[in-house]
Amino acid sequence: MSGGYYSGGVLGFEVDYSMAPNFFQFTGGTGNFDLLDLDSSVQTLMGNVVLALPVGGQDGPFRSYVVGGLGTIRTRLRSESDVFDDLISNDTGYNFGAGAHLMAAGRFGLRVDVRYFRGFESIDDEDPVDNPLFRLPFAQEVFNFWRGTIGATFRFGG
Repeated sequence: MSGGYYSGGVLGFEVDYSMAPNFFQFTGGTGNFDLLDLDSSVQTLMGNVVLALPVGGQDGPFRSYVVGGLGTIRTRLRSESDVFDDLISNDTGYNFGAGAHLMAAGRFGLRVDVRYFRGFESIDDEDPVDNPLFRLPFAQEVFNFWRGTIGATFRFGG
């Protein structure tokens, strides 16, 4: 979910929130076998600067854009069967990407967007106890992922 403002042309600002439940689910194979019984999610809250190219003027039907900004990436991994303690991390991160608004009926349209998210620190930095899961090689990496979205867009104002 995003809310934004364009100031008279190409420069805009945006606040973007997303939640991805079951982000760390380990499944595979044709039977969708759960390797671990997990409850997981990733949430992002980012403040972004948007540089847009409105085709056909400010109220035109097509607006492509590039976007980038800073914010928080919250990861949560919980074992339903208590195999390990809850792992929760709130990290500062950044995102950048590109997309387009296609206005179909004046004030209503479609938005397509692709973004890259990355934290500034490896996920083991906030571990308050000596958890063996954080000594594995994947836990030493900086958390990052790509996100693609398609959704409705609404235009308000003059």
